[in-house]
This record gives sequence, C-alpha cells and structure tokens, in this order.
Amino acid sequence: MAGKYDKLGIIGSGNYGEAWLVRSKSSQQKYVIKTITLLNLSDKELDQAMTEVAVLARCQHRNIIKYSEAFIEESSLGIVMEYANKGDLHNRIQKQKGIHFTKEVVLDWFVQICLALQYIHRLGILHRDLKTQNIFLTSEDAVKLGDFGIARNLRDSNDHAMTLIGTPFYLSPEICQRQPYPYFTLDSLWRYSNTY
Repeated sequence: MAGKYDKLGIIGSGNYGEAWLVRSKSSQQKYVIKTITLLNLSDKELDQAMTEVAVLARCQHRNIIKYSEAFIEESSLGIVMEYANKGDLHNRIQKQKGIHFTKEVVLDWFVQICLALQYIHRLGILHRDLKTQNIFLTSEDAVKLGDFGIARNLRDSNDHAMTLIGTPFYLSPEICQRQPYPYFTLDSLWRYSNTY
C-alpha cells in the first residue's frame, strides 16, 4: 500500500512513530502518512491506534483533517491523511516572534476550532489532546483539527470519561481534580461554564 506514495520527507515524530509528507504516484497530490510501529505496543496502545483510524474515518467536516486510507505493512500501521500545508498552529505562533495576530484572524481561527469541536461532540467524540500542535492550517487559512490518537467515543450524552490522559500543560480542570468529564454541545457549554 505504501508503494502508492513517494516519500518526500519526515515532518514529525513522536513516541509511537513518525509522520511523513508523501505524494501520491497516481494523482500527484500530497498527503501525510502517520506510521505507528505495532511491535511492542500494549493492548491499550494498539486500541488507541485503531481508535484514531476509526474516528478519522467517521469525520467528514471541513475543519477536521480528512482521512484517506489506512494500511498495515511491515509491522507498522499507516494512516493516510490530508496534508495541511501551512503546518500547525504552534509553529505559526512561534514564527510571529512576538508580533500579534489581528483580532479578525484570531476570531476566525477560534470559530473554526469551535465548529470542529461542535462536530465531533455531536458524534460523541472527545478529542482529549486539544493543543496548538494538533491544530493545523492550510494555505487558505482553513483550520484543521487533527491527531485523534487518544480520542474517546462516548456512548451517549450521559457517558463520562475519567482517564488521566493528554498533554500535562493542556489538561482540563476536571482531569486535574480527577472528576469525570463529559462532552459538550454549545448549548450545554454555557450552562456548565456558569457552575465555575
């Protein structure tokens, strides 16, 4: 399956694998292939990798990184996804070197992030690692939410998650207080925020 793509270069790496910029041999379109080494993964880690594939395959929204396909080859899982050619929001902020974005740009990105979250919450999906490194940008300034590696599917609006998981600096107050956390619709968010 990976033979359908030419590797252009590595664009990221993490605990479980790497992200490669690739070009389709048939369409010449650029994609990202996230490779996850399956050897030595615990059952939980393997489940997380499969959850990422399932979540991405379910999502069809302009502000979510588009899933193309997945394959297993040479003891690695490959997840082929849309390439957001302007990189992640973290790097974009770093490049500003203290220069502020305009209010219009910030509000536009904020609204797009909210639309992505509203969409996945309606599907009963919790992202659980929302941070600037997992928010991607395109040359058209479209915001794309990605990296669903530790996402969780909830059965219904009464279901809650309790796992202490995510990037430490971005943990929600509920996680730090070891309280269950639900997903929110925009309607329920206002009611919930007034309890703090």
